[in-house]
Amino acid sequence: MKKICTVVLLLVFTLGIVGCNNKSEIPTIEDIKTSFYTDDELEGMLRRVKREELIKAWGEPTRHIDSENEDVWVLDEAKALIVSYTLGGRVDDVDIED
Repeated sequence: MKKICTVVLLLVFTLGIVGCNNKSEIPTIEDIKTSFYTDDELEGMLRRVKREELIKAWGEPTRHIDSENEDVWVLDEAKALIVSYTLGGRVDDVDIED
């Protein structure tokens, strides 16, 4: 009985940790505009997020480049956020272009 309880507790604990780590926090476009995130910080936050999730959070991109599999969100007159995706439609690379 002790073994069963131990296994069940370990399973619940492990699933709890895995479940918490899979949830990603998508910053708002306004937050990206006003904060000084580096490309690497944004990439770390958004890596493996689905394209559909970004569009739901940020709205439609300013433009989509099919040949590059990229979306572009214009942040202001001088900056644009460029997001590249894997073939599966998940974030692969993030760049802020001036």
